[in-house]
This record gives sequence, C-alpha cells and structure tokens, in this order.
Amino acid sequence: MKRYIFFTDDATGEAAANATFARLYSRALSNQDTPVTMPAFLAQLGAVKRWGKAAEDDLSFVRVPTLIANGDDDAMVPTPNSNAMHEKIIGSRLALYPHAGHGSLFQYPNEFADEVNEFLS
Repeated sequence: MKRYIFFTDDATGEAAANATFARLYSRALSNQDTPVTMPAFLAQLGAVKRWGKAAEDDLSFVRVPTLIANGDDDAMVPTPNSNAMHEKIIGSRLALYPHAGHGSLFQYPNEFADEVNEFLS
C-alpha cells in the first residue's frame, strides 16, 4: 500500500519505492519503526477526514518560520494544497521534489535533510 500512496504510479515511482524500502528494511530490527496500531491508524484517518471537511483556514495566524515540503505529484495530500499553504503563510519556504509523491522525503532523503538543515540555520 505504501508504494501507491507515497510514490508516483509509474516505473520511476516503482524504482524509488524499491530503493526506499530496501534502505528502510536494511536497518537493524532494533532501529526499525514500531508498527502503527489499528487504533492509531483509525484515529489519524478520522482526523484527516474531519480536517478535509473543515472550513478553509486563511493561516494568517502563522507567524513562525515555516517549511512546507512535498512531492510535485502527491495524490494523498495533493500538491496544490502545499502551494496554497505557501501562499497563505507569509515568509514560508516551499520545497517541492520532482517526480515524487507523498514519500518525497524518503525518495530524496539527502536533499530533504539538506533543506531542513538550511531552513533551521
């Protein structure tokens, strides 16, 4: 399921997914993420559903430095939402990764880390 949610649905996305999953699953068991529980998954799904039905917020109250990162082809959280957030949050920084979906930070781990480090400095 992660393959289709996080990566583009083509050969490039498949290659990126395979590389990402190989990297993630190569970690020692003690360093792997704890599996998400069904109650946690359902709570997150409910929150996303409520948020999707909520009235649009103008985000004018956001007054802190903000980094918005996304893939340029995100089906899970559509990329136009990132563009809209960037326009609404004064002084925000938008990082869009090419030919990437929701898993752009996994697809471009080094570039994303560089972006975060530069943003924080």
